[in-house]
Amino acid sequence: QVTLPDDRYAQPESRQAFARAVEARLRELPGARVVSFANVLPARGSNSSRSLQIEGEPPSDPSNPPSVDYRTVSPEYFDTLRLPVLAGRSLNAADDQDSAPVAVISKSMAERHWPGRDPVGRRFRLGAEDTPWITVVGVCGDVIHHWFSRRNHPTAYRPYSQSPGADLAFAVRLDAGDPENLFAAARQEIATVDPYLPAYDV
Repeated sequence: QVTLPDDRYAQPESRQAFARAVEARLRELPGARVVSFANVLPARGSNSSRSLQIEGEPPSDPSNPPSVDYRTVSPEYFDTLRLPVLAGRSLNAADDQDSAPVAVISKSMAERHWPGRDPVGRRFRLGAEDTPWITVVGVCGDVIHHWFSRRNHPTAYRPYSQSPGADLAFAVRLDAGDPENLFAAARQEIATVDPYLPAYDV
């Protein structure tokens, strides 16, 4: 996990450049099969959520709007976590800052907000009224993000390239071997990209 400081990573382009540079270096670690990043990984002590508005539905109570867990991820995230895409498609490199806003949603989000209907192609909005509508392009399996609660929570996965934030957590899946053996090497690769940025919560 790293947190990008505003004084050096104020622009979305600089945040994306850092994330991709670290991802490329981590991919060179011995045994690394796939690497990805997200704002929050499962089983961490932090969370990110957003209020939700479904297109075509009446406005919700502004004092108690529905919410979803909010994840910004790289396209490789679903492969790294072996998170199956059940309908539609996954995210890909074409889902960038110049393309229409999209998301993959969890099965629990689909069942709660589009029960008995196909959510692919439908739209929702996160946060304030002036935020853009987001098109659902896929539905993925559920993840218990908070293991102490042991429940699936509706989750929206957005491309990091369309909403690059300051919080980044990297995940590496190995072909074989003990991941703990790569802790020091992974920290070093991050330091090579930015020696003034500490990696924590390994």
